[in-house]
Amino acid sequence: MENSIVIIVFILILIILYYYHFYKNRFEDFTSGENNSNKVKNNADESGNKEVALTANDVLHDTFFLDTPKGFKNAGIIRDYGNIIERKYVDILTDKPTNINDIVAIVNKAKDKKKKIRIRGGGHSSSGISIPRSNEVFIEMRRMNRFSFDSVGTITVDSGVALNDLMRFLQRDGFVLPVYPYGVNLLDKTSPTVGGFICGGGISPDSKLVGGLWENILEIKVIDSYGKINIITPENELFRWLFGSYGQFGIIISAKLKINHIEKNKDFYPLGKKGIIDVFKYKLGDRKSFSFHIFCEKEKIDMCINKLTNIIQFYYDEKENKTNFNTITYFVKNINFIPPLLYKNNSFYCVQATQYIEEKDDIYKKNIKQIDKELNTFIDDNSLYRYIQVEYTNTDNLKDYYITRGIYDKFLIIKQKYDPDNIFNPINNFSTL
Repeated sequence: MENSIVIIVFILILIILYYYHFYKNRFEDFTSGENNSNKVKNNADESGNKEVALTANDVLHDTFFLDTPKGFKNAGIIRDYGNIIERKYVDILTDKPTNINDIVAIVNKAKDKKKKIRIRGGGHSSSGISIPRSNEVFIEMRRMNRFSFDSVGTITVDSGVALNDLMRFLQRDGFVLPVYPYGVNLLDKTSPTVGGFICGGGISPDSKLVGGLWENILEIKVIDSYGKINIITPENELFRWLFGSYGQFGIIISAKLKINHIEKNKDFYPLGKKGIIDVFKYKLGDRKSFSFHIFCEKEKIDMCINKLTNIIQFYYDEKENKTNFNTITYFVKNINFIPPLLYKNNSFYCVQATQYIEEKDDIYKKNIKQIDKELNTFIDDNSLYRYIQVEYTNTDNLKDYYITRGIYDKFLIIKQKYDPDNIFNPINNFSTL
């Protein structure tokens, strides 16, 4: 009996040693490329830039353990949809709130400890705005996913609900959203959340008739840097600044959205129904693309299409990639107002060029950055606007972008009122005097 136990223990030790060497060698292979080593820094700009050894890794999930002077610590690599910017982190303080009280407590604690807060919904942006920096509190909003039918013709949903999950849920009850983001399919793995679509601006081809998302929301709940819950309606000064705001004014908790019947002759409404909007488990789509947009008047559409096409196709040959490139132009109707962080207060056209891609290497990143640079030059030279909230762009230029368009001082006044210490989604060289 004792011999059997010794043999079993010996076999277990051999198995453990085998898997240790297997994963160790696997991870060393993963990190031994031309631009990699078996060392990483504690973040893009972690304290002291100290290097620590990578010891084990789950490549598929971009998480691993670090052997630091203080022992083994959980770490990882986090990216957004654009995959241009990534940050390595260790021991980042992550919170996954499920209700308003959780978020109020997080904000108050962060303020007491003088921490910045990084807010992430679906990670569908491309400029790194949803990627945590060092010494920040990282809030993942996807567990904020409640809904209620409490007012005829609307649905109130938490901000962490993915829009493709919401659309799928509504269609089962015979409803549809008036404004839905272009190019996001119901089976896509990544989708903007309700809060992310607001902070991104909220336009799509649906805006031709019903205007932007802002024309189809009755109220938004926002927690400011004082931990106060604000119910923001279209009459409130903050309302029009939330759209395209990068989450600069606070944490969006929920929104009351207008909904339409799919069948026009229906009048059923499930008043009082409430619960959780689940994440669909069988999402398949993961086709990667990048898009750039120009906002302009009607007479400048052809010029913008030609320039945008020429810039992108210089780096992605049109003949070789013809099936992977397309342009679309749609009208955004001004009904009550246009958010100042998007465009001037009148109707406009959005010219969008999209390039579907296969590569995700350094060449891809270099091309996108060059396209961004050339597009900025064209935009500035012709007094145009970009949809910079959803594109890759060098955010160091945001302040100059809004100063040139004469709205930065107004933005800063609102920012100082709701987030004077600049704790929400801080951006370098932005939202400070």
